[in-house]
Amino acid sequence: MITPSLLAIICITKRQFRSTVTFLSIALFIGLLNEGLLTGLIQLFALLVVLLHRPSKIFLKRQDSNDTETQYIAKKSLT
Repeated sequence: MITPSLLAIICITKRQFRSTVTFLSIALFIGLLNEGLLTGLIQLFALLVVLLHRPSKIFLKRQDSNDTETQYIAKKSLT
């Protein structure tokens, strides 16, 4: 089933760390049950990269500069 993998990719593009980890975990579980060992290993590798690779984690957890600037301007205008 390709749906959890596609949802993980969408979450990566939107920089949603928790959703990415969740969908990669689901894809790993489904891959091991239905698809076989190779698919499970690929999904496991992707999950480990997201969890253990520091630059990937920072990329997924950071906010867009536009969002940060908008929040700063909104706070400044309230004071």
